[in-house]
Amino acid sequence: MKNVLLLLAVTYICPLSLQAKEEWKPVNTIQFKLDHTSDEQKGLAVTENGEIFLTGNAKELTVLNNSNQSTSVFNTVNSQNRAGILAKLDKEGNLIWSNLVAGNEGNNKNSQITCIKVMGNYVYVVGGVASNTKGESEVSVFGQTLMSAGYMDLYVAKIDKESGQTIWAKTFGNTRDWEMFISLAVDKKGNIYTSCIVGNIMSDPLMASPTIPLAATGNWGEDYGIFKFDSDGNVVWARVVGSKGRETDASPAGLAIDNDENLIFVGTSNDKGEDLSVKTEHQEYVVGDFTYRLYPDKSRDALLAKINATDGGIIWSRFLTGAGNQTLKKVDVLPDGKIVAVGTADSNISIQGSNGFAEQTVENSSPATFLAQFGVDGQFEWSKLVSGEHVAKEIMCDRKEGILLVGQFTSSVDFGNGINLAATEGNTKEGFIAQYNYQGQAVWAKKITSTKQSSLYHIDILGDNLVVSGFISADATLPKFQKEDTYTIGGANYKWFASVYERNNTHTNIEDIHTTAESASVHLTGRSLTLNSSIPCKLEIFTPQGVKVLERALFNREEVNLAGLPTGIFLVNVRDLSGNTIAANKIILQ
Repeated sequence: MKNVLLLLAVTYICPLSLQAKEEWKPVNTIQFKLDHTSDEQKGLAVTENGEIFLTGNAKELTVLNNSNQSTSVFNTVNSQNRAGILAKLDKEGNLIWSNLVAGNEGNNKNSQITCIKVMGNYVYVVGGVASNTKGESEVSVFGQTLMSAGYMDLYVAKIDKESGQTIWAKTFGNTRDWEMFISLAVDKKGNIYTSCIVGNIMSDPLMASPTIPLAATGNWGEDYGIFKFDSDGNVVWARVVGSKGRETDASPAGLAIDNDENLIFVGTSNDKGEDLSVKTEHQEYVVGDFTYRLYPDKSRDALLAKINATDGGIIWSRFLTGAGNQTLKKVDVLPDGKIVAVGTADSNISIQGSNGFAEQTVENSSPATFLAQFGVDGQFEWSKLVSGEHVAKEIMCDRKEGILLVGQFTSSVDFGNGINLAATEGNTKEGFIAQYNYQGQAVWAKKITSTKQSSLYHIDILGDNLVVSGFISADATLPKFQKEDTYTIGGANYKWFASVYERNNTHTNIEDIHTTAESASVHLTGRSLTLNSSIPCKLEIFTPQGVKVLERALFNREEVNLAGLPTGIFLVNVRDLSGNTIAANKIILQ
């Protein structure tokens, strides 16, 4: 028997429907403080159960739970030095376990955790471990005593996420100071990809293993070093990506794993803005089998590359150049395998490429952040500009909802599609979080509301759990929360925070919705549903109990196959990009 043909028109008054809600509902904000005036919080991750991992580079980390009870973690290796402290907390802010990386000798040395990732049963950690000695000395990397070649060395570690016990840890480096891994990606098999800045005209090559030395290729002596480790910590391959202008840790490489388990890399070339106008030989930038030319001026250029996971070879690359500065800072992969990168530009962007890609131009006349999407094969598809005085810090592609961006802004920021934020009067910096759909259209944006400065630095999503972190410098209301968080508690300033959210998969308040504007209708024929709309929409389908079983971003005349749903009654909701319901009713699938 065929299913009934159903028309959902926005003028229809439906007997059973759903009220549209936000995708993410706030759960809790965990506040913590670090002991040092130049404290840093660089690592953040969430588990499938909503537990969070956060880090602090300090001598002491103190966290508050929901009852305002504080728990402190100290550098027990050397109290004179700052350590990289890793803490696992439950949703209420209770400490489950902690671990740390630190040098054993000297004082005022700063060991760091720069990135963490949760994959399967483990948390993976990278950074730099510092000593006060030019030659070899012992250091402590999450409870394991290892050797440092001198000053700060790179490390990578694999830790059991339930117990906090270290499975293995490795250090690498030479006598050069300030050697740190500064980015991280982990695939489903537990292979680890990380990067650092390698080489210097004043130091020896970095030894990735006894048989893999790495040194910079350029005359100014600093490039991106990219490493692959297997799940046991063995170096699989290492390679250098860099121009003859300097690449620096001020612009860390962005790394992500694509759907083919290959590595996606972004980075910024000539980051020091060296003048190349009279040094034509320094303009060449060799990436795999392809040679680009850096723009002959004091400007920065950016690179996107797909790297073969097996041997580290370049599969394809895209080069962003032009008269001004172009950077690429972060990258992630959408569910369909397409790539989204975030960067900055202050003039037109010329997008060049290997493998026969045609050169394309993105027009831009003022400093802006941009989002750019590329296909699985590297083909440029779209870009969106974010205007206003702001800094985008991190991007994350949610496998269900869209693209999330966090950062900070001063006076105002415009995300496009009518979505913008204005700062509180008199404030000079406020944190923001914004969501885009998979087509690059802004859906919503929220800010931290406070009388003084704030920012959002980091974001992580796993399953139906989201966590963001940043800082406040006065009492503040964080995005989507109703209650104001207090900055000073018990005489101490709790500058840092991590806010936990859950996906709003259930809608319990089923009620009548009366829609008035004629902008959308949905037709169901058999198991094929078609949208007629003059605007982009989001389709949601729920069980009568309010459990979301399907969600899809749709445009005019797009079809959705419902063959995967069981028979029964389902509730259909269509929303515009601002979250307003514009069509709603029930369907019966037989």
